[in-house]
Amino acid sequence: MGKKHVKKIEFDYVEGIVKGDDTVIKYIYKSFFTSIFNFIKLNNGNKEDAEDIFQEAIIIIYKKAITGNFQLTSSFHTYLYAVCRNLWLKQLKKRSVGEKGLEDTEHYVAITDDLEEIIQHREKFVLFREKFEALGEDCKKVLRMFFERRSMQEICDEMGYSSVQYAKKRKFNCKEHLVEAIKNDKRYQELL
Repeated sequence: MGKKHVKKIEFDYVEGIVKGDDTVIKYIYKSFFTSIFNFIKLNNGNKEDAEDIFQEAIIIIYKKAITGNFQLTSSFHTYLYAVCRNLWLKQLKKRSVGEKGLEDTEHYVAITDDLEEIIQHREKFVLFREKFEALGEDCKKVLRMFFERRSMQEICDEMGYSSVQYAKKRKFNCKEHLVEAIKNDKRYQELL
């Protein structure tokens, strides 16, 4: 999303945080917490960690916004996600090396077009992984072998299928189930 294309609603979120508007803050939590939680869960965290990070990110956004020179150059969700991501990565670093020598969190947060692209890629991966894990064991095994570029004959033999043709059909059906599950998720449209 280019700098000129940030919608007014994105600024309304920031304004709501600055004003301490409970309705806006609850809406932000309801709309965006799940993606933050999913990221943290996939990176060795739990719901309590995600709630702490989310709250800390809101405080950082508040502090940045009241300085008067805050500029939102991406969607609010992308910015919030980046702040949470940076906070969580810093938290993981603290856990592994201790707190010594780490810079102030508020200076650690910077948004660039590259970072926005990385975040979007990560969100797509999270969605893919969630839907992949929800498939049946048989489908997951077939698709894993397919992603490993194993031949249809190998897949047929490994899975004990009666023919290569059936293995191809099974792979196709599993792939279709995965694609359909991804497309039916409301996050899919947001990521396009």
